[in-house]
Amino acid sequence: MKTADQVLCNTLYTGGFLATYYTRGDCVRVDFAITDTPVSEAETVTASFVGPDGGAPFKTVNAARRSGDNNWRVVVDTDTTTGAGGLTWPAGKLSMEVVVSGDTAPAGTGEFFLNALGADIGATAPVSGSYAPGDAIPVTGNLHQLNDIAGGTQSTGVAATFKVRVKDPTGTILYTTPSPITAASNGNFSATIPAQRRLASRQAQRPTSRSPSSSRSSAPRTPMPSVAPGRASSPAPAR
Repeated sequence: MKTADQVLCNTLYTGGFLATYYTRGDCVRVDFAITDTPVSEAETVTASFVGPDGGAPFKTVNAARRSGDNNWRVVVDTDTTTGAGGLTWPAGKLSMEVVVSGDTAPAGTGEFFLNALGADIGATAPVSGSYAPGDAIPVTGNLHQLNDIAGGTQSTGVAATFKVRVKDPTGTILYTTPSPITAASNGNFSATIPAQRRLASRQAQRPTSRSPSSSRSSAPRTPMPSVAPGRASSPAPAR
């Protein structure tokens, strides 16, 4: 959850809203339950954060108990100054793994996106109404940073460098721009897909993309993190 307390970022506040997209500096709260961790057992739980490329966690924090048995909470600040040496949280899809003391495998995982980018892109409609084999295809679009607010997901155009890729309906890559494209400060960009024999075999369609897409229980523990699942429109590159 994106907490209502973005200044102190402590475990006492319960306000906020479910979110998938965060920006650096946001306070993130995750409430979850793990079975077989009653107060009488005096167990502890840690939460480790893993970057989009996997590997070792870049940050680990202790979870705090909530009222009642089996209930836990993690509150963490994604500020760039967090951690030894001024840790910078990586951009992209991050995973949080919760581990109970005495266990080696995570009791469960959750995911969220930090400083993620999305894109809208479409082919310019030709005067004739459709593209013919051998036609070059001009495209325009907008690149934007995604951030969840109380009313929904906010998209803010940003300047960034990226490439455009064309796939056929089976997922086969037909073309990738040879040189990076740089969006303007408002995120707008344009490009041209050159005429190619492989592309000429299919009538061009107007693509749109605003694309991103875990949980593992080690019995008898059943975690229920409150991190919202990834949306059907997942980020493209991340900053």
